[in-house]
Amino acid sequence: MFRKIGLLVVVLLAFFLLFALAPRPNGDVTREQALALVSADLEPLTTQGATVSFLSTRKSSAYGWEIEARIVENQHTCCPRVFKRYYTIAPFGYRPEQLLTDCRPQPPLVCPEEALVAACKDSSVAFLQNPSGCAFLLKEYSPEAAASYCPFFRRQDFEAFVSGLDSSAWVTQWVSGGSIVFVALDANANVLKKSA
Repeated sequence: MFRKIGLLVVVLLAFFLLFALAPRPNGDVTREQALALVSADLEPLTTQGATVSFLSTRKSSAYGWEIEARIVENQHTCCPRVFKRYYTIAPFGYRPEQLLTDCRPQPPLVCPEEALVAACKDSSVAFLQNPSGCAFLLKEYSPEAAASYCPFFRRQDFEAFVSGLDSSAWVTQWVSGGSIVFVALDANANVLKKSA
């Protein structure tokens, strides 16, 4: 009995000694190191196809760094999932925030993924087989950014479709097989115009 208690005490002392001697972060983490830590943490998601964008990276008096990341899963589908992670470094951790997870956007539409979900409710998109879509807020449209975000972007067709639309409109482009469909929405998810 005393041998077991003695062994337990020795194991606990060894554990506490290792913990006490373990290196501690000194708070001198560089911006690049902080971003690398967050990127490594997000790697399982990006490996599965999620898109990550860093919204802010700032020094903090409470932590070494605070980093806000936006993650989008199923980006070009009728049901994308969007969430944020607010990271702290030194100590390392994050707080998640779900933005869009249930395929039901709540107007007003504020992000491309909400516009995609809303446009999918229209019959012209709903009848497409496994459509892939992209959404653009017209006042923020840039051909270069659109081509970068949307691998199947068709600039000429898009620009012909948006002629006459107000700059506050959300415009979605959908492809399925050889079909292409455009649906424009207002901020309240009402269809303004469609190509099919």
